Formats: sequence, C-alpha cells, structure tokens
Amino acid sequence: MPTYRLNFHWAANLDIAGITGYRLYAGRQSGVYTQSQNMGNVTSGSYVVDTTDRNPWYFALTALTATTESGFSAELQQGFLSLNATEAF
Repeated sequence: MPTYRLNFHWAANLDIAGITGYRLYAGRQSGVYTQSQNMGNVTSGSYVVDTTDRNPWYFALTALTATTESGFSAELQQGFLSLNATEAF
C-alpha cells in the first residue's frame, strides 16, 4: 500500500481561551471526515495517508479545550495525481 506523509503547519487559534490541543480530521470526500488524529498542543504535525488510488484527501482542524471542541477550520484538499518525495504543505 503506497502511503505519503503530509506535513501540516497552522497558526494558533487566539480566539479560544484555554486551548489544550488540536485535532486533525481527514476523509476522502469534502466535508466527510472518517479519520482523526490528536495533534497535541502544537502548531505543526504530520499525517500519513494511503495514496493507492491517487484520489484526493480532505482535511480540517479543530481546537480543543478541557471541555469543548471548536468547529472545523477551512477545509484543505490534497490531490495525489503525481507525487515526489519533496511535496508537503
């Protein structure tokens, strides 16, 4: 199974007090996220996707506090029609 590591970087959410971390959501359809990964209380991280079929992946981020989770960020789409080892965003 071919996989690809994507590197993400984002700005800290200053609109929400008491952020304890961020969660990255991923899916194969826009707005339909079937996987998630806790990214920790940092502003960058990596996520590995299956690129067997070369179809795009869609991603969104949320901010976490001790008791709540924010709404989704703007969605990011990443296609895989042609890959090389230096691609990242």
